[in-house]
Amino acid sequence: MRVPGFVGPSYTPRSVNVDAERSINLYPENVTDGTGAVRAYLIGTPGLRGFTNITVSGGPVRCLWTQNGRMFAVVGTGFYEVYATGRVRKYGRVVYDDAPAMMCSNGIGGDQILILSGGYGYVFNTLTGVFVRLPVWNRDDPNTPDNEYFPFPCQAIAFIDGYFLALRKDSREVRCTDVDDNMLWPGNAWLIVSTAGDNLRTMIATHRHLWLFGEHNSHIWYNGAPDEEFPFVPLEGTAIEHGILAPSSVVSLDNTLFWLGSDVTGVGVVWRANGYTPERISTHAVEYWLKQCPRLSSSIAWAYQDEGHSFYVLYIPNAETSWVYDIATNAWHERATWNPDTLRWEPHLGRCHCYAFGKHLVGDRSSGQIYEMNLDFYDEDVTPLDSVVVVTSPSRSASLSPSRSESRSTSGSASTSSSTSSSRSDSLSSSPSASRSESRSDSPSVSPSVSGSASSSLSESLSASSSASGAP
Repeated sequence: MRVPGFVGPSYTPRSVNVDAERSINLYPENVTDGTGAVRAYLIGTPGLRGFTNITVSGGPVRCLWTQNGRMFAVVGTGFYEVYATGRVRKYGRVVYDDAPAMMCSNGIGGDQILILSGGYGYVFNTLTGVFVRLPVWNRDDPNTPDNEYFPFPCQAIAFIDGYFLALRKDSREVRCTDVDDNMLWPGNAWLIVSTAGDNLRTMIATHRHLWLFGEHNSHIWYNGAPDEEFPFVPLEGTAIEHGILAPSSVVSLDNTLFWLGSDVTGVGVVWRANGYTPERISTHAVEYWLKQCPRLSSSIAWAYQDEGHSFYVLYIPNAETSWVYDIATNAWHERATWNPDTLRWEPHLGRCHCYAFGKHLVGDRSSGQIYEMNLDFYDEDVTPLDSVVVVTSPSRSASLSPSRSESRSTSGSASTSSSTSSSRSDSLSSSPSASRSESRSDSPSVSPSVSGSASSSLSESLSASSSASGAP
């Protein structure tokens, strides 16, 4: 049976009379070449297989990082090197907080990795294996000498042109090191960002530029004064009147930056930088769901690319699902794991990612488990993923739990289809308008209505039921 509008993104706005679609653990892919029987089909999201489990330091996995064929992780209160076999080696202990840890390196220029955890800075020498905590400089303590000390508490770190940089939390103050040595933080190598009054929330280095995000404004600096002790200066003409809501939501992907923003007019829009200009990529439906999340400012984003799809993954603590933006289709879908005890969806297990040893590796949001993520895996470690496709009928509102797919148990999906949103790409299949009464509450948790089996054979069933002159 052909189901118009079945292949599409998650799009459930405030009124379900407009549209009521959810695609959980499935994402659309457009058929751009060839003479396929359909224009688009659904692919199951990748499953997870255990790669290593670091239990000694507790959880969660707070940062994964790789460079020059080596991989490092911050898990709970420990700093580890992870080997291709899954074996790990602990080098030291870090201070824990709920925020993700951060890492950056000067590579072979200094053989140092700078680690940020719990507001403190740590240095690991990749040649000697020595791991030390940097002495801190606390401006709130008059007895702390203002000379060659790491700023505390620190909010973010970065590396550009041989300099390590550190942003002091709840301030507009940025400090930098001597060239290629993150052990030395000269007392005069710092500056107060004065182009706007709001405190800075985070920073990130990209294209040799330093993006500084405040609550309402953002600034772009570059190494424009190499003879000065603090060589970074504002890039003229790049003042941005959009800030960041969740400091851990900014990631580099597809040669640009993505983040969950805020400004003087409101919060909860996801932005992509087009050069130095933010462009909105969240839909009204996504923004409606984000508005329901009480811990939106604690959101954590990570990104990866697989088979030509570049994904921005937004994990929101206590939300029902993780929201994922696919650059290839400009469409959003959801990823989640089904809890058979509570009979509810929970966010995807991943909280951070790195590509190492030819594998996509993700860290667990609540434990010390590191998984390999692969489209050829059909479960989450040892727990089968639930597969369900839901098509909401105006006459039904019964809540059903997901059913197991016999043909593919990896990609759980709840894809609720109704009339097509005007924001959907024309390359995705469209559906006629359908009238229904609003039976959904304003909570972001929407119960499925009619369940069926969803699997990798979706495209085959769609192809079989579609004529040569139509989209799925």
